[in-house]
Amino acid sequence: MKKFFVALMAICTVGITLSHAQKMEKDMSLVNIGLGFLPGVGVNVSYDYGLVDKWGPGVFTIGGFVGFSNWGRNISGMGDYRQTRWAISPRATYRYAINPDFEVYGAVMTGLYFNTYSKYRDNSTGLFWGTTAGCRYSFMKNMSVFAEIGYNDVAALNGGISISF
Repeated sequence: MKKFFVALMAICTVGITLSHAQKMEKDMSLVNIGLGFLPGVGVNVSYDYGLVDKWGPGVFTIGGFVGFSNWGRNISGMGDYRQTRWAISPRATYRYAINPDFEVYGAVMTGLYFNTYSKYRDNSTGLFWGTTAGCRYSFMKNMSVFAEIGYNDVAALNGGISISF
């Protein structure tokens, strides 16, 4: 088993050192698939399309966001309470590459949310706005990891895998 892990580490190391990261550029697409946390646990997918290259020192992208979260708590004397939330929104992002492997970005969005509750409240729908700050690290040509903090109406902390094409 130890030999297996040593071989796996060697393959990963060679793969990382031979990879050439792909920073965001005009006409490039990027799909983020992630998990979100706070207030509950959620799943989200976002898409970015490189619209304007070299907008200042970075790249301006447009795209969309879809997310789902579910959380609950036990209210003393009333039992379990659960909230499920869906959100969908267009998204505008400004990305700045620190180097070819690492970039930071900020995003703004405004969209619709749909809430369902297990007890005590009627279901609701409405508008939301959000801002997000994030970073993305490329470890392969078309694959990277991302982390975000901010408000996208589903979760305050998000992270996952990005696929570029």
